[in-house]
Amino acid sequence: MNILALPALWYLRTFPGKVDESYGLIEKLNLESDLSQSNWQSLEDKMSQLSPDEFSRVISELCNGKQYNDEMEKFLQTPETEFQNVIAGAYFTRVAYLKRSGAWATELSEDQVNGMFEYLEKAEERFGKEFKTELYQMEAAAQMIGVKMNTGSKADCTFYFEKCRSINPKHFMAHNRYFRTSTPRWGGSNEAMLSLIVSTKDKPLRDLMRLMTLNEMFNDLHNEDEDTAVGIFKEQRRTLITEALQNTPIPNNDSIVSIFSKNYLGMLYNILGMNSDRDRIIGELSNRVTQYPWAYYGMHCEKDIKMFRRVGMLEV
Repeated sequence: MNILALPALWYLRTFPGKVDESYGLIEKLNLESDLSQSNWQSLEDKMSQLSPDEFSRVISELCNGKQYNDEMEKFLQTPETEFQNVIAGAYFTRVAYLKRSGAWATELSEDQVNGMFEYLEKAEERFGKEFKTELYQMEAAAQMIGVKMNTGSKADCTFYFEKCRSINPKHFMAHNRYFRTSTPRWGGSNEAMLSLIVSTKDKPLRDLMRLMTLNEMFNDLHNEDEDTAVGIFKEQRRTLITEALQNTPIPNNDSIVSIFSKNYLGMLYNILGMNSDRDRIIGELSNRVTQYPWAYYGMHCEKDIKMFRRVGMLEV
C-alpha cells in the first residue's frame, strides 16, 4: 500500500463527505426554507411540478433518514394526504435500512432484523394507499420494489416494476431498484441482468443498464480474486464492454440517467485502465458523484474519489 494511503484513509473516515441524492435540486428549489418553516403546502406545490425522475431525486435526499430526519418526523404528524403517504413510505424504507445496518445477513442481531421489518411494514402500508396522482403512483410503485426485495418475492418486485413501467417506461427509480433484484448478490444472475438490458426500450436507460451490469459482473470477479479479475473480465465480457464503449459520449445534461451513466462509465474506464478518460469523467462529474459504483471499492463521495486518486489507490 502507498505510504500516503493510511493517513488518507484516516482522514476520509474521520471527516466523511456525503452525496446529495437530489444532485442540487433541493438547493435549486429552495426546499430547505420550506422545511425549516414547516411550509408543507409549498413543499408539495414545488415537488408536484417536478418530472418523475426529479421527484425521485428530491425524495431520496429528503427521506435518507439523516439530514432531514427532524423535518420529516414533524411532517409525518400532519394529516394524511397522497403526498404525505409517498413521502412517509420512502422515509420508513430508508429508516428500515438504517435499522438493518450494512452487516451481512448472518451477522444481524434480532433487534436489527425486527427493526428493519417493523419499518418496512410501515412503508408498505403507506405505499399501499390509493394514489390518484400519477406522479405519486409511479413513485410508490418504484419504491415498493425496494420494500418487496426484503418482504416479498421476485414476482412481487416484477409486479411493481411493470406497474410503474406501464405508466412511464423511462422511470429511472423503477429500473434502478429492479436492477438490484436481478443481480447475483440479490438472488439474480448474469442472465437476468442481460435480460433487463434487452427489455429496456429507452436507449439512454438501456445504455446505463449495460454499464451497471458490467460493474456488477466485474465486482463479483473482484470479490473472488482481485489479481485475476481484470483479465478474466476483459476476456469474458469483451462484446459487452465494446458495446458500452461505443455508446459514449453520454449527453452532458442534468438528468439522473446522465449522472448515473457518467459515474458507471467512469468506473468502467477505471477497471479497464483507461485513466485519462476516467479522470476526464471525474472532472465532469464535480458534485454529481453517486454512491455506487464507487462504494463497492471504499469510496462514498467526490472527496473520497479524489483522495483515492491522489494517493494511487483508485485503480482496482
